[in-house]
Amino acid sequence: FTEQETKDTLKYFGLEGHFPEVQKWYNGYKFGNTGQIYNPWSIVNYISRHEEGFKAYWINTGTDSLIKSRIVEPDLNRTYDTLQRLIAGQTIEKRIVDSFVFADFDTKKELLWTLLAFS
Repeated sequence: FTEQETKDTLKYFGLEGHFPEVQKWYNGYKFGNTGQIYNPWSIVNYISRHEEGFKAYWINTGTDSLIKSRIVEPDLNRTYDTLQRLIAGQTIEKRIVDSFVFADFDTKKELLWTLLAFS
């Protein structure tokens, strides 16, 4: 969620005073000029369980085995080089699809970038 979407959602549920702490716990993404992006899974879980306090809800969402399996393959050098450019702050261009099924992940290597963008 964008910062404004997060604030609006908290306000809707009467939790607007929680934003400073929500900001500490659940932001962490930045895409281009979008500003801070907040983890939707964590925001929704926090709102529904705010009485329990802040938790790292995203930890329980799965493992990175899908991503690891795609990086450690015959295309390792090309994927690694692209990731290194991204980490170095360079721009890369990859096609991102708006939906896919995980069964396609094994046969369509370009879905790695979609998975990284949406996770």
